[in-house]
Amino acid sequence: MVELGHGYKEIYTRQFKVGYSERDISKHMRDNILRVAVLGGRVVGIMRTRNEKDNLVLGDLASIERGIGTALLNLLIAEADGLRKSIITTAWTDGLIPYYERFGFKQDPRERKGHLIRKVNK
Repeated sequence: MVELGHGYKEIYTRQFKVGYSERDISKHMRDNILRVAVLGGRVVGIMRTRNEKDNLVLGDLASIERGIGTALLNLLIAEADGLRKSIITTAWTDGLIPYYERFGFKQDPRERKGHLIRKVNK
């Protein structure tokens, strides 16, 4: 087990229930892609995404080294552009909105605050 910091661990202890069935875990693994950034043998970042019909959904993006989150997000943007899909995500704090806006994400006016979308480049 790799410890990515206290805050990261707390998010997951609150978010996920204990006692998933093998079927639940298999579905989660089939529907989600987890990318792990490793630098010098250490895990320095993760990104969890889900592929939907018209979108890639960014669920988690976390890093402990400067620039790793940006590198992971650029990887996702290149993938989405290649698949001709939009990316949707939720900025959990107001402070994250400007970060995502730098990459072309915009507030979705039909959704609650913090729900962001990066439209596909066609």
